[in-house]
Order: sequence, then structure tokens, then C-alpha cells
Amino acid sequence: MKNSKALLLEYLASVRDPERAASLFAEDGVFELPFLRSLGVEPRYTGRRQITALVHKLLDLYPDFAFAPDDTRILIESNCSTHPMMRTALI
Repeated sequence: MKNSKALLLEYLASVRDPERAASLFAEDGVFELPFLRSLGVEPRYTGRRQITALVHKLLDLYPDFAFAPDDTRILIESNCSTHPMMRTALI
């Protein structure tokens, strides 16, 4: 099992592949992105299908959307080795 930092970095590296990015979430995982509501992006997505759709929408809005590994710094690390790290790790 991956630790939270490894899982977060894998997600960030796969954000240009919506299916791959969503596969890193639990089947009932939740992705909340409330600050893009003014662009027509709903604040909460539940499950891999909805998360896949969200990432597709983000890539439609921002075609060059990506995270550069050298520009990514983990501010909080958790010892948790399961998916709930998405609630505890910030970038």
C-alpha cells in the first residue's frame, strides 16, 4: 500500500489522464472543489465516474492543466497509508 505522499504525487502526475486519476480514489471517494463554482464546476463529486467527469471538465476549461513535479511541495504529510489521505494532505 502506498503512503499518502506517494498517492498524492501519483494523482498529480496522472491528472492529464482522467480515468487514471479517478482510479486512485476509492469507489465511493469524494472530490470537493468549491472554489470553481463561478465557472460552472459543481463543488462536490462522488465516485470514480463523477471524478472522471470532473477531471475531463477541468481539462476542457484549462487544456494545459498539469502539475510539474519540481513545482509541487507537500505541506502536510500523514502517516496514513489509505485513500482517506486526500482529506489530510495539502499541496
